[in-house]
Amino acid sequence: MSEQLHIVRQVLRRVRYASNTLALQNNSLPSEGLYDAALTNGLIAIVASDWPGEQIKNENTDMTKSASELLTFIEDMDGYTYLKASVLRDGLRLTQPVRHGRADDEFAVLQQAHLNALELLDKHPALSFLDTARGKTIDECFRLAFLDVTESELPFDPKDRLEVPEPEICPECCRSTFLPIGWDAFGGTMTSGECSACGYRRSDEEAWEQAVDDAVAYAVERDD
Repeated sequence: MSEQLHIVRQVLRRVRYASNTLALQNNSLPSEGLYDAALTNGLIAIVASDWPGEQIKNENTDMTKSASELLTFIEDMDGYTYLKASVLRDGLRLTQPVRHGRADDEFAVLQQAHLNALELLDKHPALSFLDTARGKTIDECFRLAFLDVTESELPFDPKDRLEVPEPEICPECCRSTFLPIGWDAFGGTMTSGECSACGYRRSDEEAWEQAVDDAVAYAVERDD
């Protein structure tokens, strides 16, 4: 799997975990699908981060393990004291009959303890997105999650951050994940660089030609 594909999938898992978990808090929709989507995406993100490749069930089809299998794997690895595996597994026991049309008890529903256990997964750095996602649309969540990944590649020290441009919209995938290496001869940021999401690269030659074209277009517009 390429590094870019791993990054994109991790962002999607992170956002799906957070958005579905927050939707559960509102108690405005049936909880079964939300719980399963949040738990599965959260667990896959954690395992893919800490044990890359172990989230895959069948390499030939790229199929990932189920939430139950992932819980067992993390337990076997002695991972994370905050993982309430038994509570999360009990939540799956309640949601599966409903999701597969086998439910026969309308009172067998998720309880607050299941939601609390789900929210605890947000302690893992591969997730850590509930506070950011709260009150945001799904599109805003994706934008912020991709931006977070890209900004993690920038210098940590604020003074050093002043020496590099901010992430820009990638011309290939339209995400805010393109990092130019610096400033061009005209004071802009049309330099070579790379997108941290799709892997698009802008060469020095392409950047220079575009920078000159932009400078000429600006001069013409200003004269008009």
